[in-house]
Amino acid sequence: MAWSSGGQCTISSRIPFVVDICKSTFEQLDELLSDVCEGMDGKSDWPPPQDKECIAVAGLNLLNLQVGINIQLNLL
Repeated sequence: MAWSSGGQCTISSRIPFVVDICKSTFEQLDELLSDVCEGMDGKSDWPPPQDKECIAVAGLNLLNLQVGINIQLNLL
């Protein structure tokens, strides 16, 4: 499960290619989101191109999953 609308959910730390619980993962997600969102100020490039929007949404969902698993495992 990548996200939930409510309640307590459990996330396995063995989800391949999605959950890699380390500082490098957060740094790479930050870099990806920074690159994709660069120059998008909500005024000049609105709505954003679909490819950028899809990558940004996917990156934010992965970030949400990373934070969730870190909280669940008391790593943060």
